[in-house]
Order: sequence, then C-alpha cells, then structure tokens
Amino acid sequence: MHRITRNLALPVAAAALAVCGGHSPSSAQQAPQPNSVTYVGSSGFLIRAGGKKILIDAVFDGFPGGYALPDSVRQPLLAGRAPFDGIDLVLATHDHGDHFSAASVRRVLQSSPGAAFVGPAAAVTPLADLGDRARALDVPEGERRALEVNGITVAAMRLSHGNPPPGNPGIVNLAYAVTAGGLTFFHTGDIDLGAIPREYFQALGFPADHVDVAFVPHFLLSVPGPAPFVTEWIRPRFVVPSHIQYTGGAPDYEQILTYHPNAMLFRTEMESRPIQ
Repeated sequence: MHRITRNLALPVAAAALAVCGGHSPSSAQQAPQPNSVTYVGSSGFLIRAGGKKILIDAVFDGFPGGYALPDSVRQPLLAGRAPFDGIDLVLATHDHGDHFSAASVRRVLQSSPGAAFVGPAAAVTPLADLGDRARALDVPEGERRALEVNGITVAAMRLSHGNPPPGNPGIVNLAYAVTAGGLTFFHTGDIDLGAIPREYFQALGFPADHVDVAFVPHFLLSVPGPAPFVTEWIRPRFVVPSHIQYTGGAPDYEQILTYHPNAMLFRTEMESRPIQ
C-alpha cells in the first residue's frame, strides 16, 4: 500500500462550465474567449482562465515523422504571437519529445518575459541557468506537492508512465491539477493505468477534488464502455481526449461520445472552446 500525504486541498470551482458545440474548424479557430481551452497539438493545450494563460505539454518538437506541430502553429507559439502572447505559466508533465523541448521552452519564455516554467527535474535541468523562471518539482511516489506561480495554483502528483525504454532507468510523469479563475483543470500526462491502483488515486484527493476539465489520452476513452478512471475516479465536468496525432488518423470520436457524452472534442490544431 502506498503512503500518501496531501499537501494542498484544491478549492471547489465557483464557476459553471459551458461548452459551445457544433463549431466548424474555421469558426473554432477564431480568437479565444476570455476563458477558454485551445488545442495546440499532441497532448498540448493553451488554457485561458481568470486572465491567466497556461500552456501544458504544448511546447515540444515531436519526433521525426510524428507528433510535430504544423509551422502555422509552431511559429506563433515560439514568437509569442496571439494567442500565445503574454503567457503566465508553461508546464511539462515529462521530458519526452512529444511533450517537451528545452530549446522551445526557452524561446517561449523569451517571448513572454513574465512566464515561468514548471516541470520534473529532467525537464528543468537544461534550463537551470534561467534561475527561478524554471522550477523543478520533486514529487515523491504517492505524495502531492503544490506551489503558486503568477497567481496560478499548481498541484503535482506522480502517476506511472509505464515501462521505460531500454537504457532509461525511470520516467517521472507528473500529473497536474491547475486552478485559475475559479476553474480547475487536470492533465494526466502519459499514464499507465495498470500501474495505478484506485486506492492510490483516491488518496491523492480524487474524486473529492472538483475538476472542471480533465485532459486524458484518447486511447483510454475510446475503448468499449465508460472508462472508470474518468467516470468514477476523476468525475470531471468535461473530459478532453489528448495525445492525438492527426497525421496518423483521428481518434474514434463517435465511440468516445457514446461512452463519454461530456467529452469536449478538438478535431484539428488551434481549435478553441469557450468556458463560462
């Protein structure tokens, strides 16, 4: 049995969440609303809430032939052009190339001088020269650590990534519960549910913590039947399929909606959904 300590209880979100459906890609790519979620690519999202802008797993290079951002997304992201201007916080769940690039994070921080970067030590080490603008979170197995950055509350917890590749002794994957503007967003990163007992997750504060939007890998949502990890363990108001590679084929959206009617779907990069 894992020993788990709670470091921070996240506040219950005060705002109701409403999603406007039926957007075509052209209308969805219009300027984001004051509170919104914009899909960047792979597992990456831009969150606007309470006047803050947060990038989660959105600053990455991808791999040759896979998970690379189109130039129409990558160039504005690195240059700090709208909607990527005035970023407050950049988060990375782990240091894999489809979630994080040190060189690209450095450029985003240059474009947004007030931004800070938070991630596991493996991601922060190559940015150590940035001082307090790059903060490593050391989260022991079974514990939950929290900090506040630029008025944004971040609670991090370690969730298994699964078996590491040969030559890599371990991968630290941090899931984040991020609260801004009275809304809470939960991003799992890459997770291996077979290595995460339900009791472990409950002791980390779920589903007692109120989650408005949860970002979960699409392959956990497209299996037959509702995913207990989502419907019972997290219980978010809305679930967003993540880890999508459109060049390799879109997820089975019909299947996802059948079992998760609260799913918020993004069909291409830079689509936005308003939050009210």
